[in-house]
Amino acid sequence: MGELLPTSSLLGAFPRSVTLVDGSAVSIRPLRPGDLAALLAFFRGIPEDDRWWLREDVSDATVVQRWISELDYDRVLPLVAMADDTIVADASLHRRGFGARRFLAEVRIVVAPPYRGRGLAYALLLELSEIAAAAGLTHLQAEVVAGAQSGALEAVEQMGFVRVATIDDLLVSRAGVRHDLVQLVFPLTEVH
Repeated sequence: MGELLPTSSLLGAFPRSVTLVDGSAVSIRPLRPGDLAALLAFFRGIPEDDRWWLREDVSDATVVQRWISELDYDRVLPLVAMADDTIVADASLHRRGFGARRFLAEVRIVVAPPYRGRGLAYALLLELSEIAAAAGLTHLQAEVVAGAQSGALEAVEQMGFVRVATIDDLLVSRAGVRHDLVQLVFPLTEVH
């Protein structure tokens, strides 16, 4: 195991323009302290049924304000995809800074409905995996809700994430339907 680098030291290439599969372009950059209103508007534009599966109520201004006020790129690196001045996706790399888990990070991605199916989630996964590999991390983890986040599952599997566990009936939809939680891992050994 080599030396781990701080994530904040690896952001010199941003902002970066990315062309999506339909030929449109977005700019990807780290979230900034001045992005509060834009990030809150983005999350409030995500359908309520999609927000249900997230770990926090991202439509709550106090939640988003806390994220902005606690920005620490070495602990959690949030990247946003911008179309003009509008956030159209949020992706984050959550590092595990201690002990046996210090070489792991979890990825989380949310994409606005008009930008789904256009390769944006894959592009964001690629950006996060390159940063993680350059930082010396060895694996990425992701959790996806089976039957509710099929686009996300497709994106991580296309990237090369491998299903390592499925926890049956762990989560419950707003309508009371049970869903499996799929856990996936991606080894960063192939990322350059």
